[in-house]
Amino acid sequence: MKKITLLTFLFSAMFAFSQTYTATEDFTGLTTVEFQNDNGSTNSTVENASLSGSNAVASDGDYGQIITQAASQPWQAGYLVLQDNYMDLTTTRTIEVDVYSDTATFILAKAVGAVGGGADGATDASHPGNGWATLEFDFDVPKDGGAASASQFEKLFFFPLWNGTGFDGSENNSAVTTTAYDNVKYTAGDSTDTCSNGILDGDETDIDCGGSCATCPDPVVIELDGSEVWESYINVFDLADGYQFGFAPSGPESLKTEVVPDGVNFFPNFDVWDANDATPGDGEFDSQWNSTWFSSPGIPSKKVEANLYITDNALIGSDITFNGKIPSNSLLGTYEVRVFIKTLNGGFADTGASDVKILTASETGDFSLSVTREESLGATFIQYGFAVYGEIADPNTEFILGNVKFSSETLGVANNELNVFKIYPNPTLGDWTVKAQNTIQAIQVFDILGKEVFASRPNNTEAIISTDALRTGVYFAKVTSNNVEKTVKLIKQ
Repeated sequence: MKKITLLTFLFSAMFAFSQTYTATEDFTGLTTVEFQNDNGSTNSTVENASLSGSNAVASDGDYGQIITQAASQPWQAGYLVLQDNYMDLTTTRTIEVDVYSDTATFILAKAVGAVGGGADGATDASHPGNGWATLEFDFDVPKDGGAASASQFEKLFFFPLWNGTGFDGSENNSAVTTTAYDNVKYTAGDSTDTCSNGILDGDETDIDCGGSCATCPDPVVIELDGSEVWESYINVFDLADGYQFGFAPSGPESLKTEVVPDGVNFFPNFDVWDANDATPGDGEFDSQWNSTWFSSPGIPSKKVEANLYITDNALIGSDITFNGKIPSNSLLGTYEVRVFIKTLNGGFADTGASDVKILTASETGDFSLSVTREESLGATFIQYGFAVYGEIADPNTEFILGNVKFSSETLGVANNELNVFKIYPNPTLGDWTVKAQNTIQAIQVFDILGKEVFASRPNNTEAIISTDALRTGVYFAKVTSNNVEKTVKLIKQ
């Protein structure tokens, strides 16, 4: 009887210390959208190659990898965006994570994005440095100046340069380390809002729209019609020292740009040159004029970039196409002409998704630029327009310098309709869907070497491009509709 009682006690004790988690994130199919960098120059990626070391608990599939960089911040991190359910730390405030490290270290875990408000929580666990190990993080033991957390959370951060009491190194003096993360086990909270997480998931047909989410917006095709309200901006450069300063003149006319009913005529005379080394009397550039810059035309090391553009933030969240025509271009070849759609962050820096066309000397003809819905969702500001870059111009030589004209593209009905088709999701982990307003006659997909890897004749307004036989990489799809062809770059992840 005593033995039975003892065994009962032992089993009870064992189960008392065994935690059952209701959710596991094993990183299968995740991308850098769901596992991202934070702070410094961290390189956070999703990998599936085998890692050396013992205890290879995560060698069966994808895992998140963080490589910290030297000469950066020691609080570099990677973070996981929880996919199906929030992480619930209201009752059970521990989680388990399989972590790889080949050196003994501490890992700081931080729960961020409390649902409904609340403080973030942080705690740590030590790693023995012998390859893969399962670590328990107890958020009832707060670290990094935080408090015990009791909320549901959207994201989970990992800081590899934590030493148990603080961060190793100082700013711009961090170490290079490699750690990996898999099988994040936690108590599942409420379902995540898939319609606003910036990811194509659930039953969505595009990022955060379609299916049970809001209807996806129609693609936007921009064409000049003479009703545009243009903005202008001037950037000044010294080729030896780079960007010097920028300012906004009063309007496009200050760039010697003529806005005409069917477009704009862009001249290289930026209306900032003065032959007498005196501030222009009309006051236009009084606050920015500088004799060193604006009274020295013809000096190769000094360049001016004049931008004529429209800011339209209503385009965020749409597939965007900017069509137009260059009917004439007599501009001297020493000037660079650009057509652009810019996707900018809150600091007006490029998000990396902008589409820019640089014209060759005397180039004319149609142009078409595009930004996908996925790319536009990452922007705070969207601008489209033109830029001319080159030496400061002498007003007396305008007839020699020439100009470039932009106008609306003349399109046939079939070409217009073809421009409003889309292929999604792109990039994709599975198949691509093609939708068009007109019947799709043919689809051909080629690899980067020009080899055809897929072909179909849908004769429908919707079609599927199967990726079953395709490896990860870049492909090009040629879509034919109404006997007009258009080629789109595709990415298979």
